[in-house]
Amino acid sequence: MMIKKLIVFIVFCLASISIGSNLQAEIHLGGGEYLKVPFLTSAEGENYKHLNVNSGTIEFWVKPDWDWWKQEPDPERSTYSFFFWGEYNNRTSIQILKSRKYPVISFTMASDDFGSLNRRIEFWRSEAKAVYKLKPGTWHHIAACWDTETGKEIGLFLDGNNIGAKTFNPKAAERFTEISELFSDMYIGAQKGSNIKEGRLIINPSGMAIKQFRIADIIRYTDKFVPGDELSLDSDTLLYFPFKDNLEGKFYKGGKSPGKIIMEKLAE
Repeated sequence: MMIKKLIVFIVFCLASISIGSNLQAEIHLGGGEYLKVPFLTSAEGENYKHLNVNSGTIEFWVKPDWDWWKQEPDPERSTYSFFFWGEYNNRTSIQILKSRKYPVISFTMASDDFGSLNRRIEFWRSEAKAVYKLKPGTWHHIAACWDTETGKEIGLFLDGNNIGAKTFNPKAAERFTEISELFSDMYIGAQKGSNIKEGRLIINPSGMAIKQFRIADIIRYTDKFVPGDELSLDSDTLLYFPFKDNLEGKFYKGGKSPGKIIMEKLAE
């Protein structure tokens, strides 16, 4: 009798664990779906910005529905967008993208005068292949860091490494001056085109899952590191979405107490 009760108890515990593990710890975006995040939140008579355009770190875990290695040339949608903020993709913007034509991830900061700072990881390179195990259905951590207040420092990490990273278009970097602060929404899974007259939103044609999304106002990483499965909210955090069971995130109000923010999930 005791054995039967023990078996029932174990089954109950396993079922409870299974149910708990199915709580939403991620957000999945299907093709044509994207997330919109406000640039700032007003609370208690104060405006709290969630992005410092001059210095910071954007990081998240991603599991794409698409194949990292498949070549999909498409003039209309030449990249998959992980993150976008700004006016257009070639002016006053910050963006993290994956090329659909080449096995490359890029991080670009475009200034007001069409100059740009660009760092990209070419994971097709032999030294990179030995480090990055990019397979369909697996989670990978991406982090982009920058500081344009004291120089033109910019970095991009994939799974805590920057193997295969290089600077793209040095002449564009020479023209980089500054990025004006625009109160524009931030997007995950979408980007704005380069047509100056329209700047229309271009949505990813295929989906991806995102979890543990965080923006800080400091450079968090300068060298190889081990990404944490679960990020934390600290005084340097401007925005943090754990995606536990909803689209609610948190931000620090002046480095003192956390406030709440809600992102929107939309479709074209």
